[in-house]
Amino acid sequence: SGNTPSGGPDEQKGGVKSKDRQGDVYLVDTTPLGEGMKKHTILIFVSDESGIINRVSSVFSRRGFNIESLAVGLNVDKALFTVVLNSTTDACENLAKQISKLVKVKYVEIVTFQERLERELMLIKVESNSYMEKNEILQTANIFRAKVVDVSDNTVTLCSAGDTGKSFALQKILQKFGVMEVARTGKIALKRGMNTIQDVEKKAKKKKFIKGFSASEIQYTNLEEGIAEDEAAADLEEGISDDDKAGDVYMLDEDISHGIWEVGYMPNEGDYIHNNEDGQEITEGGELVERHTVSMLVQDIPGVLQQVTSVFARRGYNIQSLAVGHAETRGVSRISLVVPGTRSSVENLCKQLLKLVYVVKVQDLTDSPYVSRELMLIKVKCTVKQRRDLIDLSEIFRSKICDISKGSMTIEIEGSLDKMAAFQK
Repeated sequence: SGNTPSGGPDEQKGGVKSKDRQGDVYLVDTTPLGEGMKKHTILIFVSDESGIINRVSSVFSRRGFNIESLAVGLNVDKALFTVVLNSTTDACENLAKQISKLVKVKYVEIVTFQERLERELMLIKVESNSYMEKNEILQTANIFRAKVVDVSDNTVTLCSAGDTGKSFALQKILQKFGVMEVARTGKIALKRGMNTIQDVEKKAKKKKFIKGFSASEIQYTNLEEGIAEDEAAADLEEGISDDDKAGDVYMLDEDISHGIWEVGYMPNEGDYIHNNEDGQEITEGGELVERHTVSMLVQDIPGVLQQVTSVFARRGYNIQSLAVGHAETRGVSRISLVVPGTRSSVENLCKQLLKLVYVVKVQDLTDSPYVSRELMLIKVKCTVKQRRDLIDLSEIFRSKICDISKGSMTIEIEGSLDKMAAFQK
């Protein structure tokens, strides 16, 4: 009849079934997950303070969970963790309950089985010793819609943003040229449409507020369900405080007091920080305070992240940005973070990190030429009439619109920190 069995000849010959090919995309050699195991994505929304990353990671390490990837985005006094780990559904739910008991944790939600947007950014440095190799690498980059961010006589550095499968496929096809270094942000995720991580808490507060209405008033307020711009919804929200109506972690509010982005340094051992004539923060000894970008390689051992973050927490440092993802070598992960401090204090900090058993390499890249990129998913509340303005703004900043709903748009943007801040503002 002309019908052929599914799968290639190698699969038919070896008896490989489709379910056996569903491996872990984070590993170069795909390995099937164990029975009952699944890759779960957890969103954790917290109030930022020094040491919060250490407290969250300690919950994972105490229970023997190994984090596949972790991305932490900070904004003013809030932070959103996106964590990916392999676990059974029951164990993951119990873990989420334990995390929610921490003092500064506001919301915890497992979005594995929900409609969501997922993105990951990868920087990959590849060897290229001839013009032909460079040309082939550039053609491959065009196919995967990756960008060339740095070129030297013997190397090409690419930046790729997309799902984790795309990053894995690009890294695999570039192996033949020789992959020198890989840095990943880890997966970041947001719910699709108008849904946010605070929805469950808001609905509970609305129900509590409705209890004060009469039966006829309750019937009337039910008309506003699912329509944010309805007048009934606006009337109902008048009974909710401003904190309850605050946006997602990426919303800016001019009335909010200065947050961690304006605090250049967490004082240690009584150091006094003040501004010089140029407005730069300096210590009492005259050392300049600035943001330092630190890159380190660690072994994939459960609890290693908690060991690293505890070094910062014990010394009062507040990590402004943290990304954990698999490196170019199997069994090794790369941690990229931004921490404020003086040159001497961060140098001593790196020496302390190198003393940890599972830390392979630590580098402060601040004073050397390096390539850095950030990735942001931002959900904007808008009407149909405002969509055109958002589309024009996205084209100016070379960003991508990745989701549209009745009352919102979600935009993906990559680039420098200043670009992110300007677009968000």
